[in-house]
Amino acid sequence: MSVEASVSTQSLCCVFGESGSGKTSLARVVAGLEGGWTGRVLSQGQTWQDSEKNILVPAHERRVGFVFQGAELFTHLSISKNLDFAERCGGGRVGQPNRLDLVKTFELEGVLRRFPHEISGGERQRAAIAQTLLAAPTMLVMDEPMASMSRSMREALIPFIKRSRGNFSGPILYITHSEAELEALADSVLLLSAGRSQLFDSVTQFFAHDRVK
Repeated sequence: MSVEASVSTQSLCCVFGESGSGKTSLARVVAGLEGGWTGRVLSQGQTWQDSEKNILVPAHERRVGFVFQGAELFTHLSISKNLDFAERCGGGRVGQPNRLDLVKTFELEGVLRRFPHEISGGERQRAAIAQTLLAAPTMLVMDEPMASMSRSMREALIPFIKRSRGNFSGPILYITHSEAELEALADSVLLLSAGRSQLFDSVTQFFAHDRVK
């Protein structure tokens, strides 16, 4: 897979492609969770990886917030305690969102005392996104966060993902193979296909290209 792209800060870039096109591998390389790749990864003026110069910043120093397909919450902790943990990880860094604002944004007031297994899948994913933001990441990667959800649940969650941008000032990579999610969320689109990449500056540009093909 060969990828060359530059994503602007304060934007949501959808990484789009069929299953097996390398979307998740790309996300893991950016986050520092997968090695063995050659090239450069730069973020907001910092070099995270440069294989020619033997630079490889470890994942914990990159502080990439990763939202997975399944809500990654501590099952033995209440939603409130999950947020407590994330807040401590954030450590009061510049850009750390206000906890009360996040709770209101993601409408979690009614589930704070409950445990992950006691709430719906959509509520768990909303809590997982809030938890990730509260840890004050430098970048947010969302790896098909709605892949296992029903259509109605996906439609209900999209507004909450849009709202997450109001609580986060860094770039967002949103991995998906859903054109509906792409159309609803993306500022730009990185298409992965046949081992190569192509960056589109807008959803309109992407769909015009798609129709031409």
